[in-house]
Amino acid sequence: MKHNVRIYPSNTTNPTLNNSDSKKANLAFCFSGGGSRALTCAWGQMLGLNTLNLLEKARYISSVSGGTWASSIYSFLPSQYTDEQLLGKYIQPQNLAVTAKPGKFDITSLGEHSFGNVPASTGIDNLLVTAAAFIAKNESKDHQWLWTDIVATHILSHFNLRAEGQHSWTSTKSFSLSQSYAENTFPCMTPSMDNFFYLRQGRPFLIMNNNIMQPVKSVDNAKVNIVQLPNQATAVSAGARGKVPTCMTLGGGQVESFAYASNLEQTGASTSPVEVDVTQPYALVDIVSTSSSFFANALATMFSAKINDPMSLSQILDRVMPLLSDSDKTNLLTEFKNGVEKDAVTNLSAALVNRFKSFIDKNKLNEIADFIPRHNYWPIDEKSQNYPDTLYTDGGTLDNTGVIGILSQTDNGQEQQAAIKLVVFDNTSAPLVKKSKIVAAGQAAPLFGIDYDNTTGNYQPFNDSQKDPTHPAFCATSLIHVFDNTANNSVTPFEQLVKGLYESNANNTQPAFFRVVLTTVENPLANICAGRTVEVLYIQNAKMLDWQNSLTDASLQSQILAGQQVQSAFGSEMEDAALFVDARYSLSWDSNKVLEDKTLSLLKNPAKPFANFPYYSTFFKIGLEPKESNALSQMWAWALADDASSLKEQIKTFIEEG
Repeated sequence: MKHNVRIYPSNTTNPTLNNSDSKKANLAFCFSGGGSRALTCAWGQMLGLNTLNLLEKARYISSVSGGTWASSIYSFLPSQYTDEQLLGKYIQPQNLAVTAKPGKFDITSLGEHSFGNVPASTGIDNLLVTAAAFIAKNESKDHQWLWTDIVATHILSHFNLRAEGQHSWTSTKSFSLSQSYAENTFPCMTPSMDNFFYLRQGRPFLIMNNNIMQPVKSVDNAKVNIVQLPNQATAVSAGARGKVPTCMTLGGGQVESFAYASNLEQTGASTSPVEVDVTQPYALVDIVSTSSSFFANALATMFSAKINDPMSLSQILDRVMPLLSDSDKTNLLTEFKNGVEKDAVTNLSAALVNRFKSFIDKNKLNEIADFIPRHNYWPIDEKSQNYPDTLYTDGGTLDNTGVIGILSQTDNGQEQQAAIKLVVFDNTSAPLVKKSKIVAAGQAAPLFGIDYDNTTGNYQPFNDSQKDPTHPAFCATSLIHVFDNTANNSVTPFEQLVKGLYESNANNTQPAFFRVVLTTVENPLANICAGRTVEVLYIQNAKMLDWQNSLTDASLQSQILAGQQVQSAFGSEMEDAALFVDARYSLSWDSNKVLEDKTLSLLKNPAKPFANFPYYSTFFKIGLEPKESNALSQMWAWALADDASSLKEQIKTFIEEG
């Protein structure tokens, strides 16, 4: 359907500033990525803030990946659900137990509408069955929607935020600020509760982050580098406000959210309104899935490992077969008959295996993996045109903190900018430790222009080669330098942050946090101007033994301790280098037998309950038992809301100072 829609060029009006609640303090909560661990930490952090009546005091929320799973559900929570149903109540550690006892909270149970239902349903086996069913039901041209289908099924559907459309990966609803805003701004869409999800009244203005992938050949033609352009979606607008250094035609501003991924029906898009054809309104499932889409790469490796193992394959077939319709079965058998002699077709299992192995073989040969999300995209520019197969990647593969999104979305493009406060929740899986050096704040390092080693704590500024998209040594995160890191009294702001996090954590007993005042430097990739004052309360996931030692249920305490003592066999070296980096920097899927054998071994020997608590593995702990998610969320609620926590008064003061 054709519509005339508003656009917001970056050098003119700012829809986020104009439509967020200016009566609130200029404050944002940033929730990092990290899958189910990040969602669960964010759940506890929201619970703690809500217990102190601080959660709705913020003007903004900016989120990435697993943080977006949590923030999208919280922000657009349908009115039939209460905050207490979603968040629960803070329970002091001495009242937590792993069995039903009088006066105790049984953490092995979940409320029907609890946040914990998401990680309870995202176990790897469940995700692999959903993926297998999707591959069985859909042709390769639709495999770009694989992760979208999984997010719709396992995350948004728990809270009626899916609104399934014609296909399992589409939705009949877009999202907007409010009914009155939608009616006044785009009456042509006849907005109602039937075709829009609305930001819940009183909630902070939500900014959800992903990235547009721009391939750039290195000068030696030896590789294709990926420049990632920060892209955001809010209840008002969506798009990229910055510019790619090597491709100045991309980016430049935003369009009304429902019209993102529409087809531009005119030449150029530099002034409002512009004519577009909206074939499928942009939906929550689109932004929430692309904000976390690097999981698709890891899931493909797990899928291949399982399919190539006879016992695992048999288990998948048994679970997928009942999910197939008669039409699905007919299509599979027909496809199989076209590839082999007719008398060789004996059963549906063979046809399914054929489809699965075809998916694996095809994607290993493709220059661009089928399962990388794609949308039509058109920039805000005088010479704008449609780019129908624009590639998207996880928001966390560039900036996993959410800081880039909030700074970009609230930048007015002027020399004089309002100072802003950020509470940054870095829900990392990297342990806060001191080796020869302190290992902390690794996810924040690129924001200071720093190349950081999360294993050793060593770091140095990104060099010119790393910042050059045409150089073989290019590193995408080198382009997100937004904070001045000039030393004061021989100490840089980043050094202060690392030291402050370690000292506040007090040998793993208390929350890790540090308050620092920073100044922005110009960043054209994200459209951020220099000279803005940003006051940050940075809070990092870490052990908090004062909470843990306050548990009086002996079984719970011993189970957590056992999980911490038996380190997961899945080392950070493999997680970062083999799975995460492939998704971050590559268009292709580079899986191999060594990696798949290792993956299969880990899948057949799942991590123990509470393994690496609170640093649950992003991949192999994407599914969490109720007791695992309840414990982590309650630990974080304690960190923010309990008098025994050193963070409580600090965060209250930071927020209430305005």
